[in-house]
Amino acid sequence: MNLWKDNPQSIPAVTFINRLFNPQSFLTATKQVYSKEKQAELNKLNIQTDVLKKLYWEPDLPPCKEGAYVFGLHVEGARWDPAVGQLEESFPKKPFSVMPVVQCRSVPLQPEGKEDKSFYQCPVYMTVARGATYVFTAQMKTKLAPDKWVLAGVALIMDVEGVSDAYAPGKETPLA
Repeated sequence: MNLWKDNPQSIPAVTFINRLFNPQSFLTATKQVYSKEKQAELNKLNIQTDVLKKLYWEPDLPPCKEGAYVFGLHVEGARWDPAVGQLEESFPKKPFSVMPVVQCRSVPLQPEGKEDKSFYQCPVYMTVARGATYVFTAQMKTKLAPDKWVLAGVALIMDVEGVSDAYAPGKETPLA
């Protein structure tokens, strides 16, 4: 954030979405940019998430051509397997799994009834309290039926006490 503050004309390579006071406004801004470029109606756009296999400090992170790269999401109730690139059962006694960098970009809304069963529509919350801290819905690849993850209560959480700070800017903690 300090690099962005010092030079507001340069867009950061990766935004720590969990450090923003209002992450919804950041995501809305990405939709506004797309809407202006493509002459699309803002209320007919959705945020599409694509999970990369990279962490924010890796030098070979490709530049983001559309949308924004974000970091700071944690899976609760399952884990993200970076080798396979999909949701898997969580490890015993490990309720949270850190997500690699996620590309958030705007796409037109899907027609009603058209749902890809290889993706789980995962709710994203600001805190583990969930409830009124809902931010948006992310799409997470899965080989299992999405209903399994719904029943397990799987969600992405931005602020996880004791976990979020281990991946703060400047710290290069590998995924466990």
